[in-house]
Formats: sequence, structure tokens, C-alpha cells
Amino acid sequence: MTTNLYLNSNNALSYTAGKATFKVSWVQYLSNHQNYKVSFSFMSVVDANLNEDDLYVLSIENPGTVFKQIAGGSNSSSTSTNLGIIYSEEPHSSHARLRANYNDNVPIDLCGRPDQDLLEIAFRDVSGALSVKNPQFLLFLRFEAI
Repeated sequence: MTTNLYLNSNNALSYTAGKATFKVSWVQYLSNHQNYKVSFSFMSVVDANLNEDDLYVLSIENPGTVFKQIAGGSNSSSTSTNLGIIYSEEPHSSHARLRANYNDNVPIDLCGRPDQDLLEIAFRDVSGALSVKNPQFLLFLRFEAI
């Protein structure tokens, strides 16, 4: 079974300092005792505050479940995880947008259904600091039962 979740930053409960918070009733979409492979695609609107040098890590923070991933050559578990990178493309000479295609990043494993109804999506630069930019975006999260 595959479940796709569509998030639009315009529908976030809050969106400041590089972090968007959404209300998600997981019990409607995902089974309780099931593990999932999570992948994503992402696109922001064209924004004059973005440029071709922007590179961010997209993170899910504190969903109330455990993510399994390989980090630094060893397995790790965490309640927050980096989903992958989002990068800049420049469709106009003075403006850019952020994007990541479905196959740009390796899927991560989610152990069980999240139990927190607030889902935080964060943009961090490569040093881990939250972005100061808040471009409007569309995010598609794909949960594939494993």
C-alpha cells in the first residue's frame, strides 16, 4: 500500500524561520503497526529571495515515531530526520526556485505511524542552521508500506 500526502505551505498552521507546521491526522492515512519507506518531491514558487547558490536539507522534526537511516556508515535511529536535499534552479535570470524530484534522494525508513498530529517541515542549510528564507512550496510525501 502506498499513501501520498500533499502539503502546501499556504495551508501550514505556521511558517516562519524556515519551519512550517502542518496538522495531519495520521490515523486516517497510515496503519499503526506498519513500517514505511518515505520519499518526497518538492518545489517552491519562484522567489526573488532565492538564488542559484541555495542548497538546503529538508527535515521532518518530532513526528512521534522513529526513523531508521544509515549515517556516517552506521545505523542510527532518531525522532527527527533529514529527508534529503533540495536545490536551487534558476528559471529566470534574477529569481530561483527550490526543488527536489522523487528520485533525487534515497528513501528513508519510518518505523510505525507517527503519533503526533503536528508535522514540522524544516529547511536547514548544510551547517544545520534553520533557513531565514520562507519560499512558498508544495511537498509530496510518499509512504510506501514495507
